[in-house]
Amino acid sequence: MANLGSLFSLDFTNLADRRRVIMRIVALAALVVPLLVTLVAWIYERNNPQLWNALGVLFVSMGAILLVAFFSLRMIRQGQEQIATYVLIGTISLAALACAVRYGGIDQSLIISLLLVMLFIVGLVATWREIVAYGISITFAYGMLLLLKDNLGSFRVPEGTLTAGDAGVYGVGAVLFFVGLATTIVLTTIFSKALAEYALKSEQWTADLMRANEQLIEKNIQQIELGTDLSFAATELSAASQQQASGATEQASAVAEVSSTIEELGFTARQIASASDQVSIAAQQTLTSLAMGQQSVDEAIQGMERIKQRVQEVSSRVLSLGERSHHISEIIALIDDVSDETHLLALNAAIEAAGAGEHGRRFAVVAAEVKSLANRTLAASREVKDVIAEIQAATNASVLATEESVKEVVQGVNLAHRAGQEMDSIVVLGEHTAQLAQEISLATAQQQTASEQVVETMREIAEVSRQTAAGSRQTADAASKLTAIANRLHSLVNIEANTR
Repeated sequence: MANLGSLFSLDFTNLADRRRVIMRIVALAALVVPLLVTLVAWIYERNNPQLWNALGVLFVSMGAILLVAFFSLRMIRQGQEQIATYVLIGTISLAALACAVRYGGIDQSLIISLLLVMLFIVGLVATWREIVAYGISITFAYGMLLLLKDNLGSFRVPEGTLTAGDAGVYGVGAVLFFVGLATTIVLTTIFSKALAEYALKSEQWTADLMRANEQLIEKNIQQIELGTDLSFAATELSAASQQQASGATEQASAVAEVSSTIEELGFTARQIASASDQVSIAAQQTLTSLAMGQQSVDEAIQGMERIKQRVQEVSSRVLSLGERSHHISEIIALIDDVSDETHLLALNAAIEAAGAGEHGRRFAVVAAEVKSLANRTLAASREVKDVIAEIQAATNASVLATEESVKEVVQGVNLAHRAGQEMDSIVVLGEHTAQLAQEISLATAQQQTASEQVVETMREIAEVSRQTAAGSRQTADAASKLTAIANRLHSLVNIEANTR
């Protein structure tokens, strides 16, 4: 009931709704009729082979119909509506011809021919879906008429010879007839509404045509106004184009001057880049020389350290020599004392020997020799003392000189360390200078590249300016032509308006 209510609630002036109605009726007939015939045959004619053969033919036919229907729907979903239409028209035509051949007779062939002519006439004014619906409806209605004809002929049988199965078949035929009749009525109603829709559309088309005519008149008026505006705009465009051409020419001249200036800047940038490269090379060479100088300073510091150690060793030895000279002086002093005492003893021995007379003569000789030896020893010790004094004086002078040398060596070492530190600072500054020189060289190279790009861009701008000037002149010429065309259009529109 819900489906039936939705069926009557559809808008039959809508092509999509009509299509859904037709599809539902065809599907309902395709399902109900075979099932109804099969049910009647199973109830009344279980053992009738001819009836079951007829049912087999019916099911084969329904299978072919369903196959054609599914094929057509697939073509429609793929957007090939024309192919689906041709397939369905061909199937309907073959079915109609088969009915004519089956039943024979001029009247059936004439009816088939008329139906085909009507089908093609409908195809000229209707959509492809309406063609399919019309073909299905007339074929189904024609089949129902033939079935009714056979059943009415079969009703005229002798009384008492009609079996229950025959009665069931006749009843099914009557049901099919009324179903076909109802389908024909529904489809006729649908197409009558479609014709009413076409009539309504015709009235709408007439109204639209009148509105279009009014709009055309308004457009003519607008064209007159547009022609006037176009002429005025073309005049202004011509003046603006001439001004633009003059400005573009001046712009091209200015761009040429700027391009020349930038080319000079580019030449200067190349010179700066060359000088920066030379500065970078000199900075690298300076850095190399500083590294070598630093190495020499380090070696000098090491040599001064070694000299300092040697001088300190010499100073230590000289001091040790002075101490030993002093010790020798003490020994010499002791020898002097011993010599003095020996001299005194020799003198005393000589005195004693003289007092002894003849017995002390030998002892006097020994005493004289001892005295002589003591004198010689005393003289030698004095000479040694003088030499030791000279050695001590020289040693003291050497010690003083050594101490001064040590001080000077220490001062030289300190100066060497300070020179090394200064050299380290100079090396750091040299590295920084070399790095700055490289950065300056890189920045100058980038500036040179940018200058070249700017020069190239200015050349392109100059070319564009020249092209713009040429285009502006062409635009001015076109604007002049447009002004002439606008004047002609304005004249033609005025003539057309006057003729109307």
